[in-house]
Amino acid sequence: PDIFRDKDVDTEPQIQRPHLLQLKNEQGQVVQQDTVLEDAGTYFYKIKQGDTLNKLKIRLQQYPELAHLKNIRQSSGLVSFNIRPPEKLPVGEWIPIPSTKEKKEIPPQLFFNYCYDAITEMAANPTYGRRVQFLIKKAGITKLLAGFYAIACAESGDANKLGTTAFHRYEGDKGMFSYSMFHVLMDGTGKKALEQLNLTPGETYSPKNAVKLCLAFLCEKYNPIFV
Repeated sequence: PDIFRDKDVDTEPQIQRPHLLQLKNEQGQVVQQDTVLEDAGTYFYKIKQGDTLNKLKIRLQQYPELAHLKNIRQSSGLVSFNIRPPEKLPVGEWIPIPSTKEKKEIPPQLFFNYCYDAITEMAANPTYGRRVQFLIKKAGITKLLAGFYAIACAESGDANKLGTTAFHRYEGDKGMFSYSMFHVLMDGTGKKALEQLNLTPGETYSPKNAVKLCLAFLCEKYNPIFV
């Protein structure tokens, strides 16, 4: 099933929306167009048969909205598609289009604030609350904060700059993406956690949502220890 879904616009903000990109010549005629999905401020592109990373980069960077792609590195790093090997594109998958570096780097204290809020809110979550309360009681908030910071630094940065690599990664051996600064794999467990929290992939770029997703993933993966 597609993890991208339509929001109920009567009850929820419209986080995901199609966005038509058009390139016109001097006569005003459309010479190239692509539809991308805008999800919480991140653009996603659906891979077609015959797409390669190099062809895709050259095509998309012609649009004014995506001109920054001219400066990205091919496969890894923060401002990148983060698909390795770059020739292996998952046809039919929505892949995140790299945005700008400035939007991702997070000072440690700001991360701890997001993390604390996420943990306390998850403790009241109807699905995961009891299990998160168990973790808080066993480990304590301080150790949980330190643990999440260590994982985030290992997955998406270093001790000095959290967020120095992309918040998405195509896991070639698994044939699927992982999302958020914790790189939660969108397998059965990760996808279930995402759906239970009613999050979209684009929303996982938020540090607070990323912590919630990681917590939900841990609860789903290690559920027996909470029984």
